[in-house]
Amino acid sequence: MAPTDGVADQPTADELPPGPGGRWRTPLRLAVAGLFLAVIAVVLAGQWGQARPLLGRLSAPVILAAWVPVLAGIYATFRCWRAALADLGATLPHTGAMRVLYLGQLGKYLPGTIWPAVTQMRLGRDYRVRPRASGAAFAVFMLVLVGTGLLVGLPVIPLLGRDAVAEYRWLVLVLPLFALALAPPVLNRAIALAIRALGRPPLPALLSLAGVVRVAGWALVSWLCYGVQVYLLARRLEVEGGGCCGSRARARSRSPSPAACCWC
Repeated sequence: MAPTDGVADQPTADELPPGPGGRWRTPLRLAVAGLFLAVIAVVLAGQWGQARPLLGRLSAPVILAAWVPVLAGIYATFRCWRAALADLGATLPHTGAMRVLYLGQLGKYLPGTIWPAVTQMRLGRDYRVRPRASGAAFAVFMLVLVGTGLLVGLPVIPLLGRDAVAEYRWLVLVLPLFALALAPPVLNRAIALAIRALGRPPLPALLSLAGVVRVAGWALVSWLCYGVQVYLLARRLEVEGGGCCGSRARARSRSPSPAACCWC
């Protein structure tokens, strides 16, 4: 009986381009991991000055409550990427997929925008996933995340005031373009052209409508989870938005009525 984890139907290891081998592989990976950790430390140190004054205003229960939707959002993001990869014909075992995505995402802390994709393509080879499949899955994953993020953010814009509505009204025109770009015929055509331009063979499978819907569904879940986390922290920190809410303090200073912004 054939294995059910989807690895068996991937290209064999000898069909893949040779990677760095021998005694240099482990030191090279340790050096890359050390570079990632060093960059992350620098980024966190640069933001510590902004975060430190707020930490004293957050209680342990609030922090723990905010961690729950964060972890759920991170996992939903993982399922979003894995669904894109699976729909392109490169199913990974659960643990291996988590390793590829989460380690690959460390590349976003390096200067430039291509390192997460490059890292995922390299790690995917350990599970006999073609680099072109990993690259296509990453592109679909990012496109869906951006599109669903705009979709989720659009209803929030009126809460930020009239200036925000005027500034971001272009989103009404952009969203239909994203919907068109996410249509499987368009995505498949774009991916095929890109792979052909690179001189690579076609992917083992094409994107399906059900697959794209599955990817978008997990992306929406991730955005909603992150929104819950932001709401919990912002409410505890008494963060005020723009528009009517952003001017609540000024309105109250001019009016004795506590209903200066009654809908906030």
